[in-house]
Amino acid sequence: MRLDQPINMVLAEHIMVVAFQRQGQTLSQQEMTVTELYSQRQEDNTKKLLMEFYTKGGDRLQQTNFSSFTVDTPIVVQESYVLPFTVKGMALTQTQHHITGKSLVVVNQNNLVYQLDANLFSARRPHGDSLTAGLPAIEDLKKELTTQLVTSADLKSKDLPVYDAVIPLIPTKYLSYGLPLVGLKEVKAFPTRLESTTQVLVYGFDIFYTRLSPENNFDLVQEHFNYTLLFAFILGLALTTVFVKSYIAKTKRRNAFLTN
Repeated sequence: MRLDQPINMVLAEHIMVVAFQRQGQTLSQQEMTVTELYSQRQEDNTKKLLMEFYTKGGDRLQQTNFSSFTVDTPIVVQESYVLPFTVKGMALTQTQHHITGKSLVVVNQNNLVYQLDANLFSARRPHGDSLTAGLPAIEDLKKELTTQLVTSADLKSKDLPVYDAVIPLIPTKYLSYGLPLVGLKEVKAFPTRLESTTQVLVYGFDIFYTRLSPENNFDLVQEHFNYTLLFAFILGLALTTVFVKSYIAKTKRRNAFLTN
């Protein structure tokens, strides 16, 4: 590791990413180590958990003081990757309810802003030998969680791409396109009112701002949707239906009276 070069580190929820320059005998390369932490325990009563969360009745969901002496040791999953560019700054995307997967936003040495998808830098990417041996199914993993400790190998996901040490460069993932930005240093990510969308602010000498959707824009309603107009339309439609139904009933009774 080159100590004369900056070391970038970001921690968000259970994911920690460290980017640094490794000096070899003839050349140096940009590497990135991703560490993910997972609990050994699994909730056996999902209904109870949801009720405690929404009714704010569970003390364990509201506590703010924690001790490493009382918490179980987490399961650690870690992988290292080689990046095709030098990292000046980076940040993990943030969303309002922490449901959407995270992307890694990176500023490289050319002041270009790049989005790295979660499936490419995940520590749960399986190795080829793991796929040959066969990864445990989700149902089997749930059973094991209640009976024995789970290893980091059990958390490898066959739904992710097979592990490759070199992360490929995808030109369409450049968020700044070909803008001639200068002196970018820091990256900050902020949530929006839409769960699928996050805001990214990159600043230094220049300032760059954009919005992105790490897992596509799955929200059906736009952020500034006019809910008042929608409810007014539904109410008007309901009143119109009642009026038309009453008018038709009166018309039928009058026609029946005149016929007789």
